[in-house]
Amino acid sequence: MKLELNLRGKGWGIAFNDRELRLAAIQNKRNVLSLTGEDVLEDYAEKSEEDVLEFIEDFQAKFHVKRADAYLVLPRNQVRIQMADFPLEAKENLDEVVSYQMANYFPGDLELWDFFPQEVARGEQLRVMIVAVKKEVLGKAFSYIRRWNLRLAGVTIDTFAVFNAFVRNYADQISDRAHMLFHFFEDGMEMASCGDGRLTSSTFIKYPDLTEEQPNFNMLVSELELGFSRARLEPDAVETYTWLGRPPAAVERYLKENLAFPEHAFRDGTEEILPPTAAPAFGAAVSAVLEKPALGLNMLPDNQRRRHKQLPVLVGSVVIAVVLVLMLGFEIKDYMALRGRYNQLEEQRIEVMARMNELAMAREKYDAKREEVEMFQRFQASFLFSKLLYVLANELPDDTYLTNLRLQNGNELKIRGESGDPFQVQRILRNVPFLVDIKAPNAITTGRRGDGKKKFNIDAKIKLESLPE
Repeated sequence: MKLELNLRGKGWGIAFNDRELRLAAIQNKRNVLSLTGEDVLEDYAEKSEEDVLEFIEDFQAKFHVKRADAYLVLPRNQVRIQMADFPLEAKENLDEVVSYQMANYFPGDLELWDFFPQEVARGEQLRVMIVAVKKEVLGKAFSYIRRWNLRLAGVTIDTFAVFNAFVRNYADQISDRAHMLFHFFEDGMEMASCGDGRLTSSTFIKYPDLTEEQPNFNMLVSELELGFSRARLEPDAVETYTWLGRPPAAVERYLKENLAFPEHAFRDGTEEILPPTAAPAFGAAVSAVLEKPALGLNMLPDNQRRRHKQLPVLVGSVVIAVVLVLMLGFEIKDYMALRGRYNQLEEQRIEVMARMNELAMAREKYDAKREEVEMFQRFQASFLFSKLLYVLANELPDDTYLTNLRLQNGNELKIRGESGDPFQVQRILRNVPFLVDIKAPNAITTGRRGDGKKKFNIDAKIKLESLPE
């Protein structure tokens, strides 16, 4: 999303042709530009300087605009435009690069012209519109500035001024759709194409001889086809055809009836329809209000550009700074809270890691000890069994013999045998200090030899620490 903030509240623009001097005033309310008024002075060239000054001053007083907040636009039919492509490196010294190519783009005596490059697109190459203005036309405009005591913010051409207004009011529509501007003058018409948010072409077409009973429009059609070719568009691909100015009746009829070009009105930021002839002055006013218009070509020398100091700009800057500080304060507060929580979690993580290290060390010690015990048990098994046999041989009665003696799990003893008195055997075993949990899991049965002895099964546990050394 592109956010553009303009704190300049009002502006006005000046447009002229051979017969009319037209003024337009706009206001910028909540960043929406609307036309607040316009006025026209007919046959201004025949008026005295006092009459023109009075006309301008009355307009300024009526619409409360300041003398310095204005743009003057030159009519398109008094300039020539040539589209050219240059390497991207030419951006650094565009004026110098363009000056080397002038003879190719504008054959003839170059001393009669002043040239102004305007970058319109930047992709793999730098696309530039070169505006050529005859020195006598530019001199005439500067003479008006001096005679009428104008202190302007800039001078440009009406094509660029109208486009600045168009792209400002229709930014969402021209970003992905093609549009065409038909601007009508007394001697011809301009067709300017807009697409992808930029001005893509500008072609000026002379009218045929309209004094004839049936004018020949074949040349007009050919020039229109050339204009569409330069714009790289098909007529059906154009979303809207916006008409500006007053077309001659015959031209208007031919374009609508024979070529079926629809007419769309030009509107300001509040969707109010602008008078067709007000577009150049309105565009000039928009260029004056915007700090960075889409096409910023300014033919006025830097040392002659005038703008009133804008208190709202200062106030707005302070407000923005305060808002940013507050927003930053909230962000810092949230950041510090998150930072504190992070520090707590980091401390807990360190504690957990330390505990895990302790557990790992304990596990290593346990595993090592377990291995030692297992090795010790394997080593001591035969020795322990020998000790046990020695004790049993000394303690059991003489008429007792063992058929099975098994030691398992290190301390579990299972005794199978025959004796004349198995219960006496149990009593004797209970008196052995290193035997515990003595029990007979099975019933006593008669022996197999027929000698009166009985078979017994006795289970016991060895209390290892009580074994004799």
